[in-house]
Amino acid sequence: MNTMKANFLNTYFKTSLQVFQDGLLHKVVSQTVIDGKLCRFNLTEFDLYYAEFLVELEEVMNEVKDIHISYDYASGCLKDIKNWKGFPENQNKEIFGMDTDVSFLIQLKRDIETFAHKITDFVRRDKNGDYHEDFYAFYFKALIEFGTEETIQETKETMMRIENDPSTRVFNQYKFDVAELTRKCNGLPNTVSKLNFMQEQLYDFKFMRTQSEQSRYIKERITYTSDFESLCLLEIERYTKRLELEIKVLAVQKTETTPPPTVAYTWNANVTDLLELVVALHQENIIQRKDKKKPTRIELTELFSRIFDVQIKDEEGKLNRATIRYTKTPFLDRLIKAFENYGLEKEEKQRKRR
Repeated sequence: MNTMKANFLNTYFKTSLQVFQDGLLHKVVSQTVIDGKLCRFNLTEFDLYYAEFLVELEEVMNEVKDIHISYDYASGCLKDIKNWKGFPENQNKEIFGMDTDVSFLIQLKRDIETFAHKITDFVRRDKNGDYHEDFYAFYFKALIEFGTEETIQETKETMMRIENDPSTRVFNQYKFDVAELTRKCNGLPNTVSKLNFMQEQLYDFKFMRTQSEQSRYIKERITYTSDFESLCLLEIERYTKRLELEIKVLAVQKTETTPPPTVAYTWNANVTDLLELVVALHQENIIQRKDKKKPTRIELTELFSRIFDVQIKDEEGKLNRATIRYTKTPFLDRLIKAFENYGLEKEEKQRKRR
């Protein structure tokens, strides 16, 4: 059974917490590499990884065809998120008291809380041990969408038993409420996420309505306003036009801020020499970004590659070989010697003037 996406999502969450803790120690970074993938920490990227996890969860549900095993899979793989106790009280006061730019930390803290609650709600069980209604609905939908006629019938019978068993909670209706949809959409961070959200909701609505035409069981539980689909389409049109406008504005801003052409420069030493220089600058934190954050070594390498139009292949291999050389810093040693010679020549010129 493949658990790659779920384990990645769990690691992504733990790493985002570590990035936050590093920020409290004035070591703020906005991105890092997890399993070879460059990750940034924001709601948009989390939603992407969460969507990938849900696809994997559907595959697991279709494979095991058992809601208890499916729950154990989701709950077990995401245990660090499920068991997280949240941030300490009054931590915002601690952040605002820091002598640094706190906007990244505050936003990261809010994003972590948002997607942690999203997952814990999904894999939460109530005091009676019953699964959350969203988990029931997702399981039922997965088997209806991917199952055979036999498994679909078995699933319906199982859900009927759940509904008729007084010891379990009543299976909620599939409800498509325009007001609730709008509220959730307004809480999303940007136009792209709002557009994706509306499209997903419209897809789910069409899917459930199609299924309801073939199943009385679903038909009796799906509720929606008569204008739900038309309102979704209007919202999608609105966000599509807004996104087009934002793209145009960004294009204009990029044109206005693009610096005039400069003289091209070339790097006359070899690529390993350039990497030697980049590592030294990075280790000493000589170059900072305008937002006061320390760039990663990869960012600095890309910067110098663009400046000198140099293609660097097998960067890690070159650095590994450089660190095991008999003379580890031949290029930097040459630079030291060059500066010493400059000083000697300057002293000699001054001596001759006397």
